[in-house]
Amino acid sequence: MAIAIYTLIDGTNYGQRLQNLALQTVLEQLTGSRVETVGYYRPLSGSYQDTLSLRNRLSYLAYEGLTRHDPPARLWRRFWQRTAFYRFNRDRIHLAPRQFAAGEEEVTAPNYWSERYDGFIAGSDQIWNLDIPTVTPLAFLRFARPGQRYSYAASVCCAPERLAGTDWARDGLREMDGLSVREDAGLDAVEQITGHRPAWDLDPALLLDAAAWETLLALPAARSRRPYILVYQIDASADPALEPWARAFAAARGWRVLHAREIACGPARWVRLVRDASLVVADSYHGLIFSLVFGVPFVLSGSRGAGMNTRLSSLLNRLELPPRYYDRLSDAEVLNALEWPAVHSRLAALRQESLARLAETVARLEGRKGDAHAVAR
Repeated sequence: MAIAIYTLIDGTNYGQRLQNLALQTVLEQLTGSRVETVGYYRPLSGSYQDTLSLRNRLSYLAYEGLTRHDPPARLWRRFWQRTAFYRFNRDRIHLAPRQFAAGEEEVTAPNYWSERYDGFIAGSDQIWNLDIPTVTPLAFLRFARPGQRYSYAASVCCAPERLAGTDWARDGLREMDGLSVREDAGLDAVEQITGHRPAWDLDPALLLDAAAWETLLALPAARSRRPYILVYQIDASADPALEPWARAFAAARGWRVLHAREIACGPARWVRLVRDASLVVADSYHGLIFSLVFGVPFVLSGSRGAGMNTRLSSLLNRLELPPRYYDRLSDAEVLNALEWPAVHSRLAALRQESLARLAETVARLEGRKGDAHAVAR
């Protein structure tokens, strides 16, 4: 059976690429077949594969140098980071031979994609966040046939009234064959629009445990070295106090401070940086997720607004963990060890529930394929 994932594919976001790999891995285990990824991109020129080429990576470098006026060292760091992401996509993500491009936002079935695949799963990441320019009607699988449209742990992350007030988003949700989201706010927003309560599911990155991630990414064994704090801050301007706090906390203990966004690394090395850290300080959902996977102490910044905070609290509440915002904890509370066996036990139970629902989706798509073949005969 041929299933495709629809997700965001552009950019250099660690969580975006890792959740894609995780969902691909789990679906391939459930189906026994290759699972490909389709998405939407707005290229400088050529196909999606062309946007990953050396020529276009150098073009991005020149464009950013002219428009952002960043120091050369920062520009080269972004170039090498793009290169690392290019290699990750090339080596680990099964990209479909053809992606959606500008001008194909409102393609309807039948088309190349609806004929190539038996079904689609939209997810995860912020594919239903209408504030992102590359979120189009495609994210609601309106290019697919009825019976082919499912989501898994999709993220809304925009005002519910905007979702309800956008015709193609509202209608797309109502036309989905199965709905799954990853935030409590998404549960309410989707129910208001469709009249049906969607499932709540774990982000795909949490469907794999620490051992599975280490095997999948071929991570080397952790080495004993000077302890460090890993700072993963998506928007430093939103919380300027975080950097001095991390440095003071580290200095008091003789630790180093590493900034993930200042290291030109791809997703696999980023996971290794999280795994080997003594403390993770993040304003990122996937910074929290991989800290949980590997049992790494963490503190959070709540500076990125209600959407991010809802996402964080939805997961923490289900794991029966309190909010761990760095500016609300004493140093002793930061260092207090979480009860990781209990956390991982709760996480394993949630993982089994989400895997069971995903297996049910696969079974429904397999049943639809069997019905289609019977009609064809």
